[in-house]
Amino acid sequence: MGKNGDFIIEEIQEKLHKIGKTDPATSWLHPDGSGEIMSGKFCDTCKAELYSDPGVNDLELYLHAFKYESSTDKGWGYETELPYWAIEQQTKMMDLALEQANKCVPMDNAFCVGCVITHNGKVISTGYTRELEGNTHAEQNALAKYFDAHPGEELPTGCELYTTMEPCSFRLSGNMPCLNRILDLKKHFTTVYVGVMEPGDFVQNNVSYDQLTSNGVSYLKVPGFQEKSMEVAKRGHKKPDVEVSAETERNDKQ
Repeated sequence: MGKNGDFIIEEIQEKLHKIGKTDPATSWLHPDGSGEIMSGKFCDTCKAELYSDPGVNDLELYLHAFKYESSTDKGWGYETELPYWAIEQQTKMMDLALEQANKCVPMDNAFCVGCVITHNGKVISTGYTRELEGNTHAEQNALAKYFDAHPGEELPTGCELYTTMEPCSFRLSGNMPCLNRILDLKKHFTTVYVGVMEPGDFVQNNVSYDQLTSNGVSYLKVPGFQEKSMEVAKRGHKKPDVEVSAETERNDKQ
């Protein structure tokens, strides 16, 4: 854009077309930084041209576009997945949470969920559904075990919570939802990482995302765990009759 907003659209299009292909992204802060461009090398399998490694400007552009929403229209927003190069630690911890979920005794009227709480990258507590006596949930048990092991102490500030299924926001049993337990400790949590969102099998309209983010706790879904988390969660559930499923599929196609 030139002075007074003057521009020639063709020139802008030409410059934008080169970014990420022959020219790296630049910014006023890093005007000469190296960045992602076509490398001239090709994949041995698919023969597609490969990109060079991203630079600081590429990462800044990604973070800028990672998540945004309208300040006036609450129904409008956009969020992309976390990139693989940024979630090595999160993947490791979510794998641990899945290991916890697999310890659950399967039931046909409840989910099997695992939880891991970390601080500065170290695991400080774990839990899984029905681990402790009663109709207990994974996040509830992880918190209870931490406080049992550290009597009189608070959670350290800056904790992260990993759960294979997003925290419940309503419980049919009347017990305190895991969402409320986390919000009661919101000054101690920075982020809740989720494997899969809660389906509507037992409770409709989970509001964990809205409540956590509006209270200053980040809610991030870790890519690659949706199917695995759901598969583990529904261990012990009765599978739909094959004939009924086929009939439903036929109706959907009509």
